[in-house]
Amino acid sequence: MAANIGARLHKDGIVANGIELVIRVNMSRRWVKGREEMGAIFADKTTQFAHVKVLTDSRNTDQCRNSLKLGSNVDMAIICTVTAVHAHSSKGGVVTIWTCSDLQDTALKVAIYGSIPGELNAVSQGSVIAVLNPDLNDSNRDYNYRSISIKHCDNVLLIGEVDGLRFCKGVTAKGAGCKNLVYTHHQGEFCKFHLKAAFAKPKPNKSTESANPADILKTVHERLETKHQEEAMGHFVFKPSEPAHPTAVLSKLAGLNSLVHKVTQNRMKTSAPAHVTVPVGSQPNKARPRDESINRTKEFEAAVRSLKSLMNSGQKESKKLLGVLQLIAKYIHYVDREVAKKSPLLKMCSELLEHPVDGVAIESLKLRREFRRMLHSPVKDNSTPTYLVGVRRPEDKQVATDRATDKDLDIIMSAASEVDAYVEKENVETMKRKLVTLERMDKAEEMKKTVTEIEITASYCHDCNAWTEYPNPVCKREGHHCASKKCKKEYHLCLEASCGYRYFSLNGQKPPSCPG
Repeated sequence: MAANIGARLHKDGIVANGIELVIRVNMSRRWVKGREEMGAIFADKTTQFAHVKVLTDSRNTDQCRNSLKLGSNVDMAIICTVTAVHAHSSKGGVVTIWTCSDLQDTALKVAIYGSIPGELNAVSQGSVIAVLNPDLNDSNRDYNYRSISIKHCDNVLLIGEVDGLRFCKGVTAKGAGCKNLVYTHHQGEFCKFHLKAAFAKPKPNKSTESANPADILKTVHERLETKHQEEAMGHFVFKPSEPAHPTAVLSKLAGLNSLVHKVTQNRMKTSAPAHVTVPVGSQPNKARPRDESINRTKEFEAAVRSLKSLMNSGQKESKKLLGVLQLIAKYIHYVDREVAKKSPLLKMCSELLEHPVDGVAIESLKLRREFRRMLHSPVKDNSTPTYLVGVRRPEDKQVATDRATDKDLDIIMSAASEVDAYVEKENVETMKRKLVTLERMDKAEEMKKTVTEIEITASYCHDCNAWTEYPNPVCKREGHHCASKKCKKEYHLCLEASCGYRYFSLNGQKPPSCPG
């Protein structure tokens, strides 16, 4: 106990907190209270002076008194030196903050609410004060800083001004002077940081080590080889392959139908001239029977009727609608122009351009273009060509006519159907993933509502004695220094059953009122 308590007079000052505080009587450093008066205070058995470190290490004032084994009839006091003075104005008046220290390793803050007497107005940097019965705030730790509140200014006694409190003579890395205060009678002229830096062992300089010439030559060759490779590869641009979009694939496959018809027409023009020489005695090729063209016309008209019935079906019958459009594109080149002109196909294709399915809209656009092209193209001579019978020359070659069969068109239509199935499957999988994500979010929100309290890291202002939810180094209310600490966040519900508003409180702090 003797090592943690007690204060007494010394040669040129007093002994407090285990060190000597030199208080000289000169122009700048002076005793406010006389030595005789301070000797009487130290000799009084009803007042015991505790060390500042013992007080700051305790949870509250009662725990400190119990650790020092002080009775109820004994007052506890501390002696400290003021290192900084700040005054703030708030709604309740003026708050004066003194940053104090035991001139060793412990610091604390003294908060005085309201006006202070004229004697305490002289408190400045280097003033030695005594605080009787300090009220230590609970759970206000901020590194080495604790806070005590002064409710009555009569409990504060200005002893005098200490000698030897100066700024460190060290220089920072930017060339400015060090702002740390040192007590020269106890620490010397330099702070602990500069003393530690002065006696630190210098780190070995790796650049002074001699390198092997063979290693240097090897490194140079490797860098040159790497540079040549980069220059050689600079002319090529590698683009990563991307997966094909289903809609783009569908539009490409839907356009193959008209492309096949164009290729067929070009082959028929180049390979079937108007006059073909055949050997004597052979029979000429017979023209296409009329029944076949009649059947094509009937199939075309039936397909147009099916298209008209499926136009207002929506997205449910989009596959059938796409198949009918492709079927009409298949028959449109085999029907008579007058029959095609009487059909309402052009109007229906224009209406299908607003269809919600992209494949149907694209196919209707292509069919309308092909239909208009057929109506405005000149009439072709579909009569049977004239055959001249004669002796075939040896150098003549027989030209085979390649025609597109129905099997090729069926393959194209089946490929488009497979793409449709793939697109629909991808859409279903995407919708399932979205629904699963939404379900998880709903479960998470329900789980959050069941939580009544959690532990979070929040900001605490010692001067305002207030908590803030998010960590912030500065108090938003008064600009005070805040500390990041762990606290308990409790959730509350409005007492009105129809309201259901959910708000919270931090570490027992009074929660805000319901906005409803």
